[in-house]
Amino acid sequence: MLNYIPVEFGIGLSIPLPKENFSSILSEYRCITVSPVISKIFELCISSVLKKYLYSSNWQLGFKKKLGCNHAIYAVRKTVDYFAKNDTTVNIMCFGYIEGI
Repeated sequence: MLNYIPVEFGIGLSIPLPKENFSSILSEYRCITVSPVISKIFELCISSVLKKYLYSSNWQLGFKKKLGCNHAIYAVRKTVDYFAKNDTTVNIMCFGYIEGI
């Protein structure tokens, strides 16, 4: 059957983990979800077959091997430094969730 994903692939066990110390405040926790092993095996099989057709931008720094937040922060810092040294105004806009606002 085509275009079918078993419902069990979407089932997972969500576990709240405290960010620091145990607290009764919900925002002090982050959640991880443990997925069934069979869905991960399926994902690995499919991704190995499709790997040569999947690509991402060189500007993407998250969810890539050996790249992450430190690389993104470094890129922003170097860009700001460049324009600041050339007496240019630098405006930065970020999208995302800011806790407490």
